[in-house]
Amino acid sequence: MAVGPEFRRLEAAWIEGVAAMARAGAQVVVDEVFLGGADSRRRRRRALGGLRVLWVGVRCDGAVAAGREVARGDRIAGMAAPRADPVHRGVVHDLEVDTTHSESMGCARAIAVHVVRSAARLSAGFEGGSPECGPGSPRSGPAAPSRRGPGHSSR
Repeated sequence: MAVGPEFRRLEAAWIEGVAAMARAGAQVVVDEVFLGGADSRRRRRRALGGLRVLWVGVRCDGAVAAGREVARGDRIAGMAAPRADPVHRGVVHDLEVDTTHSESMGCARAIAVHVVRSAARLSAGFEGGSPECGPGSPRSGPAAPSRRGPGHSSR
């Protein structure tokens, strides 16, 4: 998929809008596919500077993602499998879940546990770890369940 200047302009506006909502006090959850991999992450990281952010990589085997894409019926066929891995290339996540053999509630629980533990470490004054999502944050977590497709890279 090729993106042009109009996409980049709209993407920049979107990212700045999300950052503005968070700076205004909203607790924001964003589910995006990083079409540009690490470059997409860098643009978001810049816009979200100074905010606590939890970067969650949601992975899925390409063949499984392709099957889900067809089963959903509301996706363009052939988009999921080729993006299953490239959207994560060069991107460091605070937490990763793998939806290949997992249910969505299990993934949500794994993410919630991570958020609660990070909040507890913050309130205890623990130093270290990812400055974006709180001290002591692991870079990867348990594989947890979901029926999501590939590339849901930020939450």
